[in-house]
Amino acid sequence: MTSVDDINSLESEAGIIASLIHKPDFIFYSEYLLPNHFTNKENRCVYTAIGDLVERGITTIDPYNICLLYTSPSPRDMRR
Repeated sequence: MTSVDDINSLESEAGIIASLIHKPDFIFYSEYLLPNHFTNKENRCVYTAIGDLVERGITTIDPYNICLLYTSPSPRDMRR
């Protein structure tokens, strides 16, 4: 069985990100995979963004949605 400790290359990380872009709901099945398991900062950020989008019910993962996620005010910000 493969563990998160086996993710030790940029290619492995990129493969995980590519899989999640095509099937974002797979993130629900990766409860043992955390952002800090990614050694590449960009992959870590994209993984976190995909998780945030999926939690909000957004299943189309593209640069527009990721950018919108981090530039739009959150509901908490709107209450201030």
